[in-house]
Amino acid sequence: MRDVRFAKKVAMTRSDIAWIAIRLIGLYLAIQAITSVVQIGFEFYALERANEAMARGMDVDKHIARIYGSMFTQTVYFVLYVVLSFYCLRKGGFVHKLLMYTRNAKET
Repeated sequence: MRDVRFAKKVAMTRSDIAWIAIRLIGLYLAIQAITSVVQIGFEFYALERANEAMARGMDVDKHIARIYGSMFTQTVYFVLYVVLSFYCLRKGGFVHKLLMYTRNAKET
């Protein structure tokens, strides 16, 4: 006997597509957060090499300042990506309402 639950084809609604889009955006932001962590790791490595060069008497003050600035920027990006990713993957209700908004025909 055939199972009728799987025989019905249910089309995805506009709301379903919007939720999938929000989740995909959240996944993209999570990947961006991971790349930010990798970039911070590279900055730590560059900072270690700059400190070794400074110990040898080289003038690397500008490079160290640039590395610290880049580390700060990547840390801010990481926090921003994590917060937005969490919102899109777990919550996302406000964005969904924005995507589902339709103007009434009576409004001008």
